[in-house]
Formats: sequence, structure tokens, C-alpha cells
Amino acid sequence: KADNEVLRGALEKYHRERLTNNALIADRLFREYGITMRTLRRRRKELGFEYSGVTMQHIDPTVAEQIVIDEMSKDLSRTSGPRKFIEDVMHDYDNEGFELREPTAKRVFRVKKFPIGIHHRWSADGHDKLYKIGFPVWAIVEDASSRWLGAWVVPSNRTGNIIAYLYLCNIEKYGGMPIQITTDCGSETTKLFGIVNALRERFHPEIGAEEIPPHVYLRSIHNISVERSWLRLRLDVGDTIVLAFNKGIEDGIYNPSNPQQ
Repeated sequence: KADNEVLRGALEKYHRERLTNNALIADRLFREYGITMRTLRRRRKELGFEYSGVTMQHIDPTVAEQIVIDEMSKDLSRTSGPRKFIEDVMHDYDNEGFELREPTAKRVFRVKKFPIGIHHRWSADGHDKLYKIGFPVWAIVEDASSRWLGAWVVPSNRTGNIIAYLYLCNIEKYGGMPIQITTDCGSETTKLFGIVNALRERFHPEIGAEEIPPHVYLRSIHNISVERSWLRLRLDVGDTIVLAFNKGIEDGIYNPSNPQQ
């Protein structure tokens, strides 16, 4: 028969590991201590090593509340903690933290766009989904119409010289520049930022940079004109390209070690 202190120590260890499945506990007791039990559930209950739902039925509410408050004081992000009881305590002691923990608290709310006109704003971004097969893409979309103005497969869409060159190519192609361009905050856009501001100051000095900034940095989720265009690219050709490329490797058509391919 197992020594009670050994059993208590083992069950306490499993409880701290948040192991609550009796079958798994019984298996570990046998493997680690050579203990076999038919009354494991009852013994855990006697020792107070039950899952949190049962424990909450027996613990003093004042003690439970203080435990929650202590844990909240350690949680600097104010986003952790379990269900109903903690929900009530958080409402009482830190309602703002409860709101931050709510699943939709970080939802991005969309608003309608109100473009002034065609070529008023260009939206540019890089597409990395094809990077893994060696085809990084960078593109510019006309903001008002969501029309593709240019999309290029380049050696890297994270290089400032390449991004700036493609922007200038697009200006040459369309015979003019937009009042504003939007990109994400990638470091590759710093040279583009300087060029855009210099060109605006040279050719449109009447438009104040504070009133309408020449270059606006946005988070990718807010640079929506070009971001939503990537879905069309992926559905139309992107997934197929990746599958075809990988099949070429499997069939021996493409040799990754051959620099001529």
C-alpha cells in the first residue's frame, strides 16, 4: 500500500501541473511511483486536488476574490484569467481591463473611403506569399478605383533602391505623380519617402505638406486598397504558381542548384 505522504506529494505535483484527467494521473502514478489506485477520484477530492470548477464550489468567496485580485496585480497586460467568477471580480475592480480582455476588443473597424479623384492617391505594398519560391512582388494600386497601376517581380521587395526605382517608373509610365502615396512602415520605404516629398515640393509647392502629406505611413491592415488586391492575386494565380513550382521540383523539371534556371 502506498505511503500517504508520497501519494499526497505526487497528486500535489500533478495538480500544480494542471493535470486533471484521472486516467492520465493514474498512468503517471504507476510509471513514476509504482502506485495503483481504484479510488483515485475520491482520494483527490479528499486532498482538495480537484479541477477549478469543483474547487470554486467549496472555496470561501472572500478568499477566492483575493486570489483573483492578487493575480490581476501581476498581470500588467490585464488580459488573462478564467471565466465567470474572475469576470465578475474584474468588473468590480478593473472594468477597463475586462474590456481589454473581451475577444472583439482588438477588432479593426472599417470606415468608408472618400477619395478626391483618380490618381489623387496611390497605395503601394510588397507581397511576400511568393517569396518562398523566389518571387517577391511589389505593386502600386490606384486608390479610388483599386486598379493595378504596376506589379513587379523583383529580387527583393525589402530594398529601398528597388522600391524607389519602381515608383519613379510608374510616374514615367503615367506621365505624372499622385498628390499622395500610402505604404506600410517598412524600412525599405525610407528612400521612397524622401523622393516623394522632394518631388511634391518641386512640382506642387502650392499644396501644403501638413494639409495633405505627400507620403503617409499606415499599418498594413489600414492600407486597404493594395492589401485587398493581394487576395485577388492569390486566388487568381498565387496558389497555382506555388503548386506548379513545387511540382516542378518534385518532377525534376526544376533544379534549384542550377543557377541558369
